[in-house]
Amino acid sequence: MSEHDNTAVVKSAIAYQRDGKLREAATLCRQVLSRDPDNAEAFSVLGILSCQLGRKDLGIGFAGRAVTLQPNVAAYQHNYAETWLAMGEIEQAIAAYRRAVALDPNRSEPCAGLGVALHRRGLWSESVAALRRAIDLGARQPDTYVALAQSLLRCRQFDEAETFLQKALDLKPDLAEAWQVRGEILGHRQEYPAAVAAFARAAELAPNYARPHHGAGVVLALQGDFTAAAAAMDRALKLNPDYPEANCGAGAILLRVGRAADAIVLYEKALAASPGYLEARADLALAYEKAGRLKDAAAQYEILAGATVDAEFFRFQRASLGQGEAPPAAPSTLVARLFDRYARSFDEHLTKYLGYRAPQLIFQAVARAAPSDGLHILDLGCGTGLCGQLFKPLAAQLIGVDLSTAMVEKARERGIYDRLIVADLLGASTALTQRFDLITASDVFCYVGDLSPIFQMIAGMLRPEGLFAFTVEAIPDDERVDGGYILRQTRRYAHAASYLRQLIARHGYELLSLEQAALRSEKQQDVQGFVVVLRCPRSGQDGGPM
Repeated sequence: MSEHDNTAVVKSAIAYQRDGKLREAATLCRQVLSRDPDNAEAFSVLGILSCQLGRKDLGIGFAGRAVTLQPNVAAYQHNYAETWLAMGEIEQAIAAYRRAVALDPNRSEPCAGLGVALHRRGLWSESVAALRRAIDLGARQPDTYVALAQSLLRCRQFDEAETFLQKALDLKPDLAEAWQVRGEILGHRQEYPAAVAAFARAAELAPNYARPHHGAGVVLALQGDFTAAAAAMDRALKLNPDYPEANCGAGAILLRVGRAADAIVLYEKALAASPGYLEARADLALAYEKAGRLKDAAAQYEILAGATVDAEFFRFQRASLGQGEAPPAAPSTLVARLFDRYARSFDEHLTKYLGYRAPQLIFQAVARAAPSDGLHILDLGCGTGLCGQLFKPLAAQLIGVDLSTAMVEKARERGIYDRLIVADLLGASTALTQRFDLITASDVFCYVGDLSPIFQMIAGMLRPEGLFAFTVEAIPDDERVDGGYILRQTRRYAHAASYLRQLIARHGYELLSLEQAALRSEKQQDVQGFVVVLRCPRSGQDGGPM
């Protein structure tokens, strides 16, 4: 049989494949290979067919043989990439898709495949670019629009994601995956009832599809309906017992109700199914903590430190469990992330649920030390302005500095600050050149262990006779601590009174008051702290004005 005849047989095999006659198509490819053992096209098509027939291992081999025989054919590189993607080998798939795109930049299919693979790798901006290119080259399939919507969603471009999702639904209104992504978009927009309805539609269209039940579970948990959320996660796991995200979702609900041991089982199951699932590993570490298995938790944080760009953050988590040396301060990214997320409910949570008293205690201590007004005041770590609002009547000028952009925006809504700056603590001296009569730091130094750089900076920012007032969490006198401060499991630093007195003497401040008081409540227990008021260092002292 001639080469032309073999080509015709392979084309017939492709036609059978399109009609769903996979075994017949595979038989035709094997017939060609029996006559022409080096027919790259037959190998390439047989590779895809083998994956579709459940033999992914054979698929990789056949498709790989095609690119070995003819490495410069874009279609063969594309099919090779498809087989790697089917195997879950994302890096190999991306490399093969890139070769296919380089060989034929104007072909839409490799661009679309590359976009999907990049999405699975978590490279969402790159995925968006590849999928846009595929659409520009003529890819108008609903699946391509859905894939682009998914990546846009991850980039938090919700409006554009919805636009492309609608294009998919206009072409195929009963596409379950499109309804799934719509539910995710609505969930991110906090349109929870509509999100649940979209997930329900996806589940109705695809009864064996587990993801909509997981999506509904997440949204129901965000609404506070943990019973319904747990039931949704259970439905997802009945359809797919090894579904990592659903195992994690069910674990999070169990952890919330105090069932740490049961949650650990589910997190470990999620990791067994997907060892690279870093969110599951972080959740498992937290569950180990809740169960009192601190060494196990620390081991997970160390793995995470080596596997992510957040090594500093995870080593801080590990150190808070007493495993490893505590850093001199909490990572600024951790503090900013915490308070950006916390900004909306910060005031109510502190004052209503934690009995937060630190601002009032600082105000009272300052009033006893220097009862005057017309002051130029710097509120370090101003948060939403709980401390600033007390001092506003005493202020000729009130400036706030905070690391969290969201907190600064909430503080701005109070209308009490003359100026607000987003910066870390040590960045305040760079942003401000003026001197102050009073600098306050209410419940700020719980995120700093080594206070010496702060004391030195503050000395250079105070006017003569200026005051520095702050709180720290207290280490009891009977608790021996090397170095004067300790990082607790709460991720907050506590300081010893002896350490504070050493710093005061070293930097030349005058101690006006150092009093112990309950700063707030936590788990129905008072959190003890020190409320400190210092006067500016005398001229010539370390860090003081010259």
